[in-house]
Amino acid sequence: HLGRAVLPVHEGDGDLFDRQIMLENVAISRERSPLFSGRALFRKLDLGLVLGMASYSPRSAEDTEVLDPVETTGGELSADVDVERLRFDDLANAKVAIAPKSIAFFREKPRFNR
Repeated sequence: HLGRAVLPVHEGDGDLFDRQIMLENVAISRERSPLFSGRALFRKLDLGLVLGMASYSPRSAEDTEVLDPVETTGGELSADVDVERLRFDDLANAKVAIAPKSIAFFREKPRFNR
């Protein structure tokens, strides 16, 4: 946790995207530069969905030549992310551990698995 020196703090557990992301002991301080800590467990996270959200841009109905990345690119990620300390304006002092479990990517056909 973030400790008592930084208050108030939002704390909690939960899940997102039908338990593809599970959050444990997540704490976020209420400061100008929030301090994050906790654990995120990714279980077969749909990378096509993430890519689609990250690259979304509206297009017209006439724009049929453009391929939708969600329809043509995808994969799954399983990993554990433990965050002891993370501030986005102080990444040099972040303490984050990532333990990948499995990852698979595809573009129209499966091509790369690890």
